[in-house]
Amino acid sequence: CKCYAKCRSPKCEKKGGKCIISGEEIPPGLIPAGACNKKANCLCYTPVCSPNKKCSGKGGECYGPGMSVPTGAKYLGLCSRKQKCKCFKVELTTETPQLEESLILVGGHSAHGSVQ
Repeated sequence: CKCYAKCRSPKCEKKGGKCIISGEEIPPGLIPAGACNKKANCLCYTPVCSPNKKCSGKGGECYGPGMSVPTGAKYLGLCSRKQKCKCFKVELTTETPQLEESLILVGGHSAHGSVQ
């Protein structure tokens, strides 16, 4: 049973990695970096991009090849030329959803009382 298999590795965690059992979904931004536990069919996945203090200091995040950059993100420069990682800052929108748009009408009444 996979649920009881030990899927941890101090060596992987030291590299900033995460151990993932074969068949589980790999989070975006991670690449395979060796085995955590061969018996459990468990691999170590490390970030595509190494942490970058200059980028994070500007409020940005590093995105590498194959990672999707959020729409509207502002390019701030390179994180790592070697890893082909770029720094982007996600701009927060100032728009807030209107309460009226989220009301659901049921039989002339909303979840918040009668419709006026």
